[in-house]
Amino acid sequence: MFFSLQKIIGLLIAYKYAIIFPVAVIEGPAISIIAGYLGQSGYLNVFFVYVLIVLGDMFGDTIYYAIGRFGGLYFIKRWNHILNYTTRKNL
Repeated sequence: MFFSLQKIIGLLIAYKYAIIFPVAVIEGPAISIIAGYLGQSGYLNVFFVYVLIVLGDMFGDTIYYAIGRFGGLYFIKRWNHILNYTTRKNL
């Protein structure tokens, strides 16, 4: 873990809404719990946090899906010597 819980809460209190969307793109569920707690405590607006979390999580999931859908086979072919991934066609 790169940051402790206290550092994450400190960053959210300091930067408020500017940091919620980028972090939600990377890790949506964890930041939603922390931001929800801060919203319930009165540090953040719960409804604005909800909108940012949903948009950030959907954006991140769309990016991850697109990487897997359109770049998955290329990724496997390029990095297979490290990953040692094998495919079976007749399952």
